[in-house]
Amino acid sequence: MSMPTGTVPGALNVKIQGPSASLTALAIDGGFDPVQLTGAVGDSVQIYVLGAAGTVLASMKLGVPASTPPIVIRTQPPKKRTDVPLNGALLVYFSEPVDGATVTPASIQLLQGTTPVSGTTRFADSNHISVEFVPDAPLAANTEYQLVVTNQVRDLDGQALPAPETVPFTTGTTTLGPTASVTLTADTISIRGLTYQMTVLVRDAAGNELPDRPVTWAVDNASVLTVSATGLLTAHAEGPCGVQATVDGISSGWKSVYVAGRPVAKVVVRPDTTLTQGDQTNLGATLTDAFGIFLTPTYHAVTWSNSSPGVATAVPAFPGAWSVVVTGVTPGQTTITATSEGVSGAATVTVIPPPPVATVTLSLDTATVLKDVTLQLYATLRSATGYVIRSGATVVWSSDQPTVATVDPNGLVTAIGQGTAAISATSEGKSDTATITVDLPGSVAVTVSTTGVALDADGYGLSVFNAVGHLAPNATAVFTGIFPGARVVTLMDVAVNCSVTGGTAQTVSVIGGATALVSFAVVCGPLTRLAFWSASDALLHLINTDRSGDVPLSGGRGYWPAWSPDGTRIAFSDGFNTGQIYLINADGTGVVGLTNTSTDEFPAWSPDGSKIAFGRFLGGGEREVFTINADGTAPTQLTSTPGGYNSQPAWSPDGTKIAFVSARDGVYQIFVMNTDGSAVVQLTSDPAHVDLSPAWSPDGSKIAFRRDASIYVMNADGSNQMSLNASGSDWSAGGPSWSPDGVKIAFGVGICDYSECNGEIWVVNVDGTNLARLTIGGTSLQPAWRPTIP
Repeated sequence: MSMPTGTVPGALNVKIQGPSASLTALAIDGGFDPVQLTGAVGDSVQIYVLGAAGTVLASMKLGVPASTPPIVIRTQPPKKRTDVPLNGALLVYFSEPVDGATVTPASIQLLQGTTPVSGTTRFADSNHISVEFVPDAPLAANTEYQLVVTNQVRDLDGQALPAPETVPFTTGTTTLGPTASVTLTADTISIRGLTYQMTVLVRDAAGNELPDRPVTWAVDNASVLTVSATGLLTAHAEGPCGVQATVDGISSGWKSVYVAGRPVAKVVVRPDTTLTQGDQTNLGATLTDAFGIFLTPTYHAVTWSNSSPGVATAVPAFPGAWSVVVTGVTPGQTTITATSEGVSGAATVTVIPPPPVATVTLSLDTATVLKDVTLQLYATLRSATGYVIRSGATVVWSSDQPTVATVDPNGLVTAIGQGTAAISATSEGKSDTATITVDLPGSVAVTVSTTGVALDADGYGLSVFNAVGHLAPNATAVFTGIFPGARVVTLMDVAVNCSVTGGTAQTVSVIGGATALVSFAVVCGPLTRLAFWSASDALLHLINTDRSGDVPLSGGRGYWPAWSPDGTRIAFSDGFNTGQIYLINADGTGVVGLTNTSTDEFPAWSPDGSKIAFGRFLGGGEREVFTINADGTAPTQLTSTPGGYNSQPAWSPDGTKIAFVSARDGVYQIFVMNTDGSAVVQLTSDPAHVDLSPAWSPDGSKIAFRRDASIYVMNADGSNQMSLNASGSDWSAGGPSWSPDGVKIAFGVGICDYSECNGEIWVVNVDGTNLARLTIGGTSLQPAWRPTIP
């Protein structure tokens, strides 16, 4: 089916609905090229010619005639074109395939005046619908020509063109350009037959058609459609598929094709099968139409029937499903039938008896349960070949000590009293036994004794095996129903200013019917305060070590707090990679800028309070350690590693040394130097690890630091490096900070980048014990312990 150019001016697309296919074709110059439709004489075809925004410009209903003579649908160039390229082929599109024997230099000619132009006449497509005339030499510029199609051309039935077709045109001065666009002439298609021929229109940037360009075809669902090298689609199954044509690297884009199956013509149920009683298998139905196209379940529901449900059951997953689960019930034979649209197929299912039982295996060999508790046992029966027998064999359950444990016919064991019972499962003379021990639950009495000052007023959390509870600072709690055995008792939520003698976890032996005693001794010291950075408001906060008194410093929007030695002021940086060093009073007043010329970070006070060391970003990835007077004067550079990293300084308590982080050898390690930058000594040197955030102990004998994601402590000379097993996970979390008495270390645990941080502050004893969380909820990092004020 086709329509000559100029029939409906302004047409963009043509929608065609036929008996075997529906499609949307591309309109070309008010017509459309031939498209394939399958139909019988007398069938009706509805055509809608669409313009902009889908407006219907024309509609027509045509009957399929017995035969029609061929006509010329369009030519390239069209009639009277005046700028025809000099090197292009001339194309003639017919309304139907034409006989190749009638396509000759005499039936299709190019004339300059009355003089024939020499060239080659040949088909331009595999369907023999288009013919091209290729001149032997480029045409003359600005010259009039005539393309003549005589009525010697005939279709495959021998019918000739009703009249000759003459196409006058004038050449310009241009030549054909490279491929610029590739268009499938059928944009969307729905087919019911086995095959459909796609056609492609290739043009250069000027809109000239480019025939004979190699086309690469592709589909995106080969289970539905395949496409040949010539664009012939072959349907295999019902459903959607995309088709694409590519020429010289230019793609048409994916076009939608839907294969619509005809009514169900055949139903096949596979496979015929033999089942052992109690076993299951799946049966599936395959539906095809008269063309052998596989149909999809979405549009063709299946009903199932069963000739002998007492032999085997057949259960579909849902109404209309194409498969069923078949379960063997009793020995015999049944027929399972699937029906769709009045067409049926069936499979035979034969159910055979199970083989003799050779072994019985219980799900447990031994178990210990508490009195009045139930326990489910399962018995697995196997044949001599290892086949699992699921039905047809009887299992008898028994207990040799019913006063200890009973068992019901389904293997459910009930614990009655203390002792041991043998639970047996027997089938066809074969058996297996499980040993069940019944014990009484035990109890654990936990006593906490808290002494010192600033007691942990809200008490403690307790965990005993799988039970949890709460305990006041000086109290006893009894946990009942504890399973006998070695059980761990853990004291939780201990305030940071408190320590648990011997640690927060103890192991106790619980005996059935008895009470085990556990005691914890907690010693609390005076409250101290820490400064930290909170991501919730980007402010510095202060908090007591018992978690009370969390207050923000309204003027302290910044990072890396560092207390002055007298505990009255805090130095901090106001940004990541863009900050300056500021000072703020401990009550949040008196914010003063200390630096204002560079990007400064990680401030650290000298012990006498006269200077502040810090890291400064100099550009090009280089960071160096500087000092500055506490009044903002006399900034002095201490390190110099061009392009390198030297930062995170920490002043020794005696004021003679500064520890810092350097990556001068490519790996972040801890170094120490004199306060004038001389006598640099490397303390850590393991290239497999990243070491950050050094912090001196109050007595100057040790340095805490972050190694990868853990907190470490070493001697001040770098020896005896020891992990506290306290994990952090980010370099910007602020690192460790010592308590004024040198007993504890606070550190941040979290993940932080330049836009978002999540973390909390934890505290641990220097020996790695008494790990406790200080902040709960929100995001808190970069702790700094306030010095003890005399």
